[in-house]
Amino acid sequence: MGIGIRLKVKKSHSVKKTFFLVFIILICAALSGFALGACQHHLLRETSHNKSMHQLDTKGQNHDGGESISEDMPVPSVENTSVSEIDKEAAHVSMRQKWVSSIKQSDAWSTRTQNLQSLSMKAAPLIMPPDQSTAATLKNTFAAMDNLRSETPSERLRLSVFGNSLIASDNIVRAIRESLEHLYGSAGRGFLLMHPQLHKAPRRRTANGSWHWNIHKLVMDDKTKYPKGIGGLVDISEGWKTYSRFHYTDEDRLTVFWWDHPWSPHWNTRMYPTDEFKNTDDYVKQNWPIKLDIQSQNKKKTQRSLGITDVQLVPNTDKVRVGVNGKYGVFFGASLENTNNSGAMVDTMGIIATDAEDWEHVDQDVYIGMMTKLSPTLVVHILGGNEIKKLAFKWKSLEQYQEAIPAWIARSKKAVPNTDCLVVGPPQNIYRPGSPRDYRAARKAGKKTWHTRAEFYDIEPIFREAAALHGCAYLDMYQSMGGEDAFKKLHGQGWLQPDFIHPRRTGLDMMGQLIVDSILNAYAQSSG
Repeated sequence: MGIGIRLKVKKSHSVKKTFFLVFIILICAALSGFALGACQHHLLRETSHNKSMHQLDTKGQNHDGGESISEDMPVPSVENTSVSEIDKEAAHVSMRQKWVSSIKQSDAWSTRTQNLQSLSMKAAPLIMPPDQSTAATLKNTFAAMDNLRSETPSERLRLSVFGNSLIASDNIVRAIRESLEHLYGSAGRGFLLMHPQLHKAPRRRTANGSWHWNIHKLVMDDKTKYPKGIGGLVDISEGWKTYSRFHYTDEDRLTVFWWDHPWSPHWNTRMYPTDEFKNTDDYVKQNWPIKLDIQSQNKKKTQRSLGITDVQLVPNTDKVRVGVNGKYGVFFGASLENTNNSGAMVDTMGIIATDAEDWEHVDQDVYIGMMTKLSPTLVVHILGGNEIKKLAFKWKSLEQYQEAIPAWIARSKKAVPNTDCLVVGPPQNIYRPGSPRDYRAARKAGKKTWHTRAEFYDIEPIFREAAALHGCAYLDMYQSMGGEDAFKKLHGQGWLQPDFIHPRRTGLDMMGQLIVDSILNAYAQSSG
């Protein structure tokens, strides 16, 4: 026979009631050891239940990029969730939060963070698809981040970023790359173009030197018969002196992407020694450069395919030259990687004046083949500005974008189905002051210059819905940058170009930092 007594102790008790409760407990202990055991079991069960509810409440907050718990989501009970599992999950989240907090207080973060704070800009929480948690949507990204923080890192965190003129010169993406390489180290330069898009354009994401390439882009093109690659263009050799020269430090592999067709000329790679090695006794001038010849494998007139050639880079070298021995050599780009190093690698695929419909013109087989080879952890889409402009100027219709935007994101998911996906919404797009056409358009819409274009509110929801439809996370860049007054604030600091469309370098770096902060915030709040 056992006696079970449930006690509810309130904070404000009189001394008399306290002595009475102590007396009752002593009686329980005297009557039966089982009675005391029942009391202890009840108190332990209440403590476990309260702790479980606290963890679920913490996990349920979606204000910092974490998961949201709806009424339809099953809530774990005490019977199937042990106290040790809850403690382990809480410790995991706490460890991530402390790590992210320490990062944001470091000197490397200070300048960009101060710029963001000066304009009251803060990364908005990532929006997840309605039927997916944060941990599920960004599973591969968070797993790589966990691995790279471990004592024995072995994985690579690779981001492939697609976009328009905002990133064409590596702006925005550079800030992402610098931040991630500061945290995890570098795994290589990543994907590079054979030649810059424009004359005198920066060579941050291209070959360090190049000559005699004929460039064909997704837009402003003369409709070449050759397909275009994931860089948004194709480079065609003009003659015997066509070449691209790539510089590297720790990378040990060059992957060249080219179009293998029956008239493709032979091409080769030449590796050159470092200056330090030239001054050693092991250097023999006659042995350099180290040359590798490549020729077409498709001899029939109907045969055409994507060529992917891996070149192992020899130690004590720091330059490799890709040379083409004639006309009609078709190349999509190259990737420099360190296969032995863990770390971060961020690719830039940005073409001036492109929108989602333009990106659909990338050849399907070439896109799948190149993306499969690169195997990114996270694909990021930064589009929207040109869609808004072309819709406002009536160059394209809303119906075209309602079809093209989801189709482009769907293609990305199909090419690399096991890769995470992040869609970044368009920043503010304003009626430009000083533009008669924008002034008339603003008056027609009942607005003024500096106000957000009416077409923004047509395009932004399409990106948001497409992200949810195809299982991608979504970052509201408009809200992250401060909403309606964002571009006016940038202009006040001198961080907006005279065209009132493109931020200057500092403003673009801030946009890149907002993307990094949103990923880190989601990582800190997720337990998966």
